[in-house]
Amino acid sequence: LIDKAKSSAAAAGTVAAGQLAYESFGLSEFLDELSEAASRIGNVLGDLSGDVLRRLAAQGTWVSLDVLGEEVTSDAEADAYAARYAELIQALPAAGELALPPGRPSRHLSVKPSSLTVRFDALSFESSITQALARLRPLAQLAVGRGVALTLDMEQYERRDLTLELAKRLLIDAEVGGLLHLGIVVQAYLRDA
Repeated sequence: LIDKAKSSAAAAGTVAAGQLAYESFGLSEFLDELSEAASRIGNVLGDLSGDVLRRLAAQGTWVSLDVLGEEVTSDAEADAYAARYAELIQALPAAGELALPPGRPSRHLSVKPSSLTVRFDALSFESSITQALARLRPLAQLAVGRGVALTLDMEQYERRDLTLELAKRLLIDAEVGGLLHLGIVVQAYLRDA
């Protein structure tokens, strides 16, 4: 669609490729094409190879990956998210595979705690933490082994205390606590951030 719109725009002498695509194909067709293009982009991003990531890291580019989506509705869905996070950690080049100075990792993975458990809310505080940790701890072990940093995405202010407690428990974990590079995304516009 983008190529069609660009070539049509060039031929018509207009810069508004999106508007031209809309006029040429109609709204329904434009939205269908846009949806298909977004799907292709998602697949390309989802299939990033270790080679691509190694090239980026070799150029000194810091790589931060984020899995889209949150708020799972089943344990099977939470397991699928955990598996996807693990797959991405393994796709990132290990620290030993890169000629980088020691210190902070240049590869980061953002994890949404609400994607690791069906309920991640204050009403079921202890259960939320326990269930999220059950899926997060193996990811942290994998991240430590590959020299990848994890970032917990707070997502919403209502999940602040849950996210902070999850981070605290992960950091005092006997197996990974002292080795894990862990960050937290906070809602910085709030006073108590």
